[in-house]
Amino acid sequence: VFNPITFFGLFGSPTDENEYGIDSESIALYGQAEWRPASMERLSVTLGLRYTEEDKDQYILHPNASGTGLTFDVADSDSWDNTSGSLILAYDLAEDVNVYGKVAQGWKSGGFNGEAPSGEAFRDGYDAEEVLAFEAGIKSRFADDKVQLNAALFYNDISDMQVSVFLEGSGGAASNVANAGEATFQGLELEL
Repeated sequence: VFNPITFFGLFGSPTDENEYGIDSESIALYGQAEWRPASMERLSVTLGLRYTEEDKDQYILHPNASGTGLTFDVADSDSWDNTSGSLILAYDLAEDVNVYGKVAQGWKSGGFNGEAPSGEAFRDGYDAEEVLAFEAGIKSRFADDKVQLNAALFYNDISDMQVSVFLEGSGGAASNVANAGEATFQGLELEL
């Protein structure tokens, strides 16, 4: 990314060069199996497992900084890996009506801040985010498939949540991704 920054350019303020880039490699293996017990043909049990490995090499370059002395040229790299699973129990109440329950893990790798205002802020980076998600719902069709009604209750428990945070002293002009701690999201989703 080449992103020159000019503050108050109309008044002859100099332009600061700003460049950053990333090389990211992600490899994942995923498998899923479904089982329907012979004694309960309407029930299905689905198990899934995913392994992910991600490597990131990133750099940031600020060769000039309008006389503030905040010039820097840094690079860093890191690796993250995760194994996540899922379990889904589904039951066909009728040919066009299915109820289900699901528990799943999710993951997002960490990284570095390409728009960091200093080399130190760039190297600080952020950690991976993980979520444990629960969902229960119904999927149905009526009136010769002319009407579809789906509903789901969900609850997501997030750890090391990644959020964009405005940097102190930047006047809202700069932000970094940071880990904000834990959060939960819950609700009801209806689709007709």
